[in-house]
Amino acid sequence: MKTLFLILTLLLLGSASSLAKATLVAEEDSTYLITIDGIINEALKIISGDKGVARDLDKLRTLFVPTARFTSIFYYEDGRKRIVIFSLDDFIKMAGTGYEKYGFLEYELGKVIDEYNGIAQVFQSYYAKQGDYEEKGINSYQLVFMDDRWWITSIIWANNGNGAEIPAKFMEKH
Repeated sequence: MKTLFLILTLLLLGSASSLAKATLVAEEDSTYLITIDGIINEALKIISGDKGVARDLDKLRTLFVPTARFTSIFYYEDGRKRIVIFSLDDFIKMAGTGYEKYGFLEYELGKVIDEYNGIAQVFQSYYAKQGDYEEKGINSYQLVFMDDRWWITSIIWANNGNGAEIPAKFMEKH
């Protein structure tokens, strides 16, 4: 048990050190970092935009812990599924080229937030469009409150390409 505690302590110290290295983009208003709604809305605002519009990827980076993970679960109509896991750097590379080149729009349809003692889990239903492709699905965010602000630690998203209906509780605006 002491060994487990020591390992966890070292991991947390390493993460805290990484957070200290994450720099905020200088701007007039960063109040979006102090609320769960604010940071999630800012993430959608940054990644969404028309074809040819550059995304502020430096600002996007400031929303996440440096070790953040992005997991995409894509369902096909025939029942197959594909799971892809990105690091923060990999996601930013993909978003920076693909989203600007083809355009990408994502809108929140509804969400449920569960929060306890500095951690939060958010299920957010979404509508997304890239070119002629459109989908709905669920984003699952995990967040931590540290240094007087929220940080996104991971996002998992799944589309409804297999025909799965989004439960009504995730379609409600809160």
